[in-house]
Amino acid sequence: MKLSYIIIFLLVMASGISAQEADSLFNPDSTLIQNPDSLGTADTTAQKGSYDIDAVIYATADDSLMFDVKNKMMKIYGKGEIKYKQTELKSANIYLDFPKNMLEAEGVVDTADKSGEKYIETPVLTERGDDYEGFKIKYNFKTQRGFISLAKNKSESASYGGSKVKKVAKDVYFIEDGIYTTCDEDTPHTFFSASEMKVIQNDKIIAKWIFMYVGGVPFPVPLPFGVFPNEKGRRSGLIAPAYGQDINRGQYFSRFGYFWAISDYMDFTLTGDYYVKGGFGTQGRYRYVKRYDFNGTIDAGYSNLTTGESSDPGRTDRKDWKLSMVHHQNFTPTMQLDVNLQFLSSNYITNNSTNLDELLTQDIISNATFRERWDESGISLTLNYFRRQNLSTGNITESLPDLTISKSLTYPFKSATTARGEESWYEMIGLTYSGNFKNQRTKQQGNLDVRGGIQHNISMSASPKIGYFSIAPRINYREKWYNKYLQRNNYIVTEFDTLTNTFTQRDSLADEDVHAIKFVRTFDFNITASTKIYGSAQLNTLGIEAFRHTLSPSITYTYQPDFSKSTWGYYNSYTNANGE
Repeated sequence: MKLSYIIIFLLVMASGISAQEADSLFNPDSTLIQNPDSLGTADTTAQKGSYDIDAVIYATADDSLMFDVKNKMMKIYGKGEIKYKQTELKSANIYLDFPKNMLEAEGVVDTADKSGEKYIETPVLTERGDDYEGFKIKYNFKTQRGFISLAKNKSESASYGGSKVKKVAKDVYFIEDGIYTTCDEDTPHTFFSASEMKVIQNDKIIAKWIFMYVGGVPFPVPLPFGVFPNEKGRRSGLIAPAYGQDINRGQYFSRFGYFWAISDYMDFTLTGDYYVKGGFGTQGRYRYVKRYDFNGTIDAGYSNLTTGESSDPGRTDRKDWKLSMVHHQNFTPTMQLDVNLQFLSSNYITNNSTNLDELLTQDIISNATFRERWDESGISLTLNYFRRQNLSTGNITESLPDLTISKSLTYPFKSATTARGEESWYEMIGLTYSGNFKNQRTKQQGNLDVRGGIQHNISMSASPKIGYFSIAPRINYREKWYNKYLQRNNYIVTEFDTLTNTFTQRDSLADEDVHAIKFVRTFDFNITASTKIYGSAQLNTLGIEAFRHTLSPSITYTYQPDFSKSTWGYYNSYTNANGE
């Protein structure tokens, strides 16, 4: 009984009306459901020869279209369709009475059905984007009132229907034996049923004595009344659960919760799962946005799932968790932050997700990048965090931090007063620089390896022109600083072979890190010479006056020393068991 009161309280708070107000909303029109064929008397005073059809009616039919000129009536047979302003109707048979502004439509018996109780091509009425389906429809163009038998309506996030639906005003409907559901299936898994319902378009649905059905089974305690939101767009409200059965966890409710539209700039969703055999899960999502400035999402999840019965020897209890964040923000036109982080236990996706793409995921990638550039100086800065988690092995690779600073091409020797094309050779010398600091952490099988260092890249180039040839020399210089280096040692192991009664030796290599500040400097040089040769031929044939071609020959020479030689001191050596 407490559950019913909680649901009533949430529904009332979401709609903002009291129980007395909800009950009074039925009273003024309580007789309308009992007299569904009375569509109002507004037309009875219409003068002879005056009609309220003030726009063109378009009509089509696959079979035939008959117009009774004397009585001003039209009949459409065989997949008929009519369009009038924002109203569109499709049905097997359609009848229009212009003096009374009345429209009737109904389906036909399916000849392929031996029982003779199945109808096809039943009416579908579309009005301002809302679809209404039923076995039979009566509609008044002038009053915009109508009656639909065995009807249903489906909006963008929910649907409702009933045995009889009567439209009593432009946006107000009364439904007899109605149902309301947010399930997308034709036969919904979960829904609410009520003997009387009042629908106010783009506002709310009010119902009396409501039974909640889950998997076709009604909840034993009815609700005295309920108010369901029927607004378009974002709105706060309950999230109807999904119902199912799992071979290991038994019957379950999933994704049952509440959506809170906090404001136009943020919302929050909280859902939960419950399994009969034991175990539960909960998920929360917070979204926020400010146009042109920032937007993001924070997701969190926790599950405590049980597999098997309490007496099973293979019974397991597993706790899994997930935390993710996505954020994008433009501080200024030159400053930007992008964050996409995911942290989760190795089995969270396997135990909690039904998405096939997620279940096939092997690596979880996280990135966070901050960028800033100074256009006046040509300097840019990038700060990055990178993380890769392998779900099958549990190995984790991180770069924290990864900082890069770069300077675009600049000409340090160029004079501000020198005109273009009159520069001296040294004024054509350009320099670029980039520096990268990286601290990398690798965790494999519980062993943590941390390595860090700084790398500098300096490039010097020029582009002088000698006659018809362009000469482009370039020198690239790289320097690395790091706090430890790899040393490989070979331990020769002597063993006695009992079969041959001889001693044998084998190599036993061992790598170890030596902590010391070290520097590695490398460079290379290249020079390119290029030119262009133009040629043309006057053809004056086949509409072609001339033909022109261009040849761009070039030659490049590159030099880089062999840094593996002992003179540079970057590589060491060891002796194996064979003396090599």
